Amino acid sequence: MANAVRECRPESMTLFLPYVHGARQDRRMAGTSFGMQVYARLINTADFDRVVILDPHSAIAPALIDNVHVMPFDPFTSTLIKSAQQYDGVLCPDAGAEKRVNNWVSGKYPVYSCSKKRDLRTGKLSGFYTPDLKPGKYLIMDDICDGGGTFVGITDNYPSTDSHVFDLYVTHGIFSKGFVPLARFRTIYTTDSFTNKIASNVEVASLNRLATIFTKGLI
Repeated sequence: MANAVRECRPESMTLFLPYVHGARQDRRMAGTSFGMQVYARLINTADFDRVVILDPHSAIAPALIDNVHVMPFDPFTSTLIKSAQQYDGVLCPDAGAEKRVNNWVSGKYPVYSCSKKRDLRTGKLSGFYTPDLKPGKYLIMDDICDGGGTFVGITDNYPSTDSHVFDLYVTHGIFSKGFVPLARFRTIYTTDSFTNKIASNVEVASLNRLATIFTKGLI
């Protein structure tokens, strides 16, 4: 596709790639694929004038992709999470999310950190640590929801659905196991960066308008 467009002699060519495939395979480990490097090399061969991405999993994707621009997106100031929505706190699911979540929250709510252990051979999660939370309404935030095991493990440590109410925000909603495992969440907020899967408790923000405005500012 990039080659066909290039033959039309455009002034410039931009790839809008909000969800970067392979972004979670962002480290070298013996016997596993450094997937982000593979995808980056493929993207770079197309020689785009700019590549616009959204909320990359780590700093590795922007470092490997040529001419990359990270599109700013604040779920609190967008129409996604309503300004009238009040929470007793926001939860970081793991250490990797802490910087991202603190930037989003920016002092609006108390931030609580959780942790977990992952078996790198099997992917199985265990050893969830969650802070003591007073009864109330809380928001868990992260960049990606694949199967949702991390978020389910966190909420399972608060067994009373009456005392602890949870919402979930993820920029990139894969939802590979559907929404049944995520039934504990009252509302799930996400963007249309990856999927158009919808459930009754899912609210989706369209990125088309934001991407158009941001990209025009780069030209």
